[in-house]
Amino acid sequence: MDIKRTIKNKGYTISFVAEKMGINRVTLTNMVSGNPTYNTMVRVAEAIGCSVVDFFADEREDEKITDFAAFIRFKGIHYTADNLEEFETIVEEIKSIAR
Repeated sequence: MDIKRTIKNKGYTISFVAEKMGINRVTLTNMVSGNPTYNTMVRVAEAIGCSVVDFFADEREDEKITDFAAFIRFKGIHYTADNLEEFETIVEEIKSIAR
């Protein structure tokens, strides 16, 4: 979870969001560093017009990447891929064989 990165990705600065929340920049920085409370996350999300879930986007992406498996059988040959890069390599190999 990286609230500061979400703030930046939305086009805002910590100072702007802090001012919008009625607090100073240092206080907001301290509030979002480490383990922010749910209330803090809600207040920041409201200030920048997003959902609390958006703060966890990177973690959701990491889960998708690490939870990947592909099993392919083509012309009697079995292929296994543990990540997207391996899968794409296998697909290219199969395309070259099929031509």
